[in-house]
Amino acid sequence: MSTTLVLGGAGFIGSNLTPALLRSGRNVRVFARAGSDLSRLQPYRDDIDLRLGDFANEWALADAVTGVDEVIHLISTTVPSSPNNSVYYDVFSNLVPSARLIENCHRSGVQRLVFTSSGGTVYGEAEQLPIPEDHPRRPVSEYGLGKQMIEDVISHASRKHDLRSTILRVSNPYGEGQDPKGGQGIVAVAFGCALSGRPFVLRGDGTTVRDYLHIDDVVDAIVAGLKVEGDLIANVASGEGVSVNDMLANISKITGREITIDRHPQLTNDVQSNVLDNSRAREALSWNPSVGLSDGLARTWDWIEKTHPREPS
Repeated sequence: MSTTLVLGGAGFIGSNLTPALLRSGRNVRVFARAGSDLSRLQPYRDDIDLRLGDFANEWALADAVTGVDEVIHLISTTVPSSPNNSVYYDVFSNLVPSARLIENCHRSGVQRLVFTSSGGTVYGEAEQLPIPEDHPRRPVSEYGLGKQMIEDVISHASRKHDLRSTILRVSNPYGEGQDPKGGQGIVAVAFGCALSGRPFVLRGDGTTVRDYLHIDDVVDAIVAGLKVEGDLIANVASGEGVSVNDMLANISKITGREITIDRHPQLTNDVQSNVLDNSRAREALSWNPSVGLSDGLARTWDWIEKTHPREPS
């Protein structure tokens, strides 16, 4: 029975992934930042080995990696929407700890490392749509550059050592468990605006196009990524583009609430269109996205209504 470490297991993706790993028969160790919201892991506390610590603490990280067969790296200290990201901060808080993680994986005999990269930011402006994995990586944001650097360090380690790696360039995940009162994810933020009546901050004219993938499909791809032979880099995405304007209209229709728009200039660290070619993931992972957008949005709103008090308009 494999022991799998989930780094960032209390987050949006991690808290959905952990029960899926348990169902697959794995022993699961979860590493989460002290002070994290552990409520979504509460039903599984007796079934997991929970470790609390700082990703930047090399001793805590080394201890977490010891004795595991597989590592899933979900941690990021930055978000793509922040206009204040810096290369220095991303290197210090994400790249350096990730490099330490890779060294610890090699020393501890970890068999596979799965890293969730960012298909929405590593490619930069699209030269073709949908974007294949061999498209040039020219990120326009520090967040995307940080993901690119981590990818390269992992690929280098896979060539040099016995550590097998799966790099999944995930598009824009959404779904149950993503905080509608937080600041990450267009879908979650828009639902939060519908919930509270606060305006949605729209940067640009709303014609930017993104690829959205329900969390269940993300989880299925990660679990499949543990079982591939050799090394793999693959886009994990729906393969379909939706503009921000259309997404807001869909969410307004589902919630029955008009979303007020607060318009601002387009960010310079954003791209116009990002739709990913998912054919490699379909073939290599025997995976297909199964949750359509309308169904996924309806399920997300149903979860939000059940878990968050609906504030008056």
